[in-house]
Amino acid sequence: MRKQLTRYPIVDVQWDDAWGSEDKNGTKSKPDKCEPWLKRTVGFLVKRNKKGVLVSQELNEDGAYEYNTFVPKGAITKMRTLKCYAGSK
Repeated sequence: MRKQLTRYPIVDVQWDDAWGSEDKNGTKSKPDKCEPWLKRTVGFLVKRNKKGVLVSQELNEDGAYEYNTFVPKGAITKMRTLKCYAGSK
């Protein structure tokens, strides 16, 4: 009999991301953009607390999750649940 995976809500998170220059001294380029990059992450909402959310791309039968993105609460510009699952464990 196959193990039952823990079920998590699937979410779409839009958030502001910090960025940096590709050259280590910052002298080769003069970026004209002075604002965060808008990012979008879709996946399983495995943790949420007062500091932010942890979204994962893969779930394993041993309860582990992989390919994770932590987004600080202050960076989230929009978040919506795409599919909500009740816990199976």
